[in-house]
Amino acid sequence: MTVTNYQADALTWRADRARREAAETRAEELEATIARHLATIDALTQQLAELTQGRVVPIGAKKGGS
Repeated sequence: MTVTNYQADALTWRADRARREAAETRAEELEATIARHLATIDALTQQLAELTQGRVVPIGAKKGGS
């Protein structure tokens, strides 16, 4: 069976599309995982604040409230 350039291009396009779709799916999965981790961090930060009855300053926040 001889494969024409057109057929080869179509196969390449399909493979590229499949790779793009897989990458997009993986990116969406990673975004959801990150969102869950951030929610967990927030919940644990709140629990820590309640347990210590103190003020927990989020990482990166400026201290002193100015």
